[in-house]
Amino acid sequence: MKQYDMTMVAVSEKKVKVSAESAEAAASMVEKIYNETNILDFTNRDVTDISVLGKAADMEGA
Repeated sequence: MKQYDMTMVAVSEKKVKVSAESAEAAASMVEKIYNETNILDFTNRDVTDISVLGKAADMEGA
């Protein structure tokens, strides 16, 4: 049998409302919340798209 190196890519989306002076400030705030807390943890329900990419594994040296 052949071996394959597979990569699964899952796109997750979560909408949140924040109050800020500008879109840039809102983006910065959401990024900080995501990086510094677990308030915006993603779950399987947040996944909107999945793709699978693969290629034959390099069998050199096997």
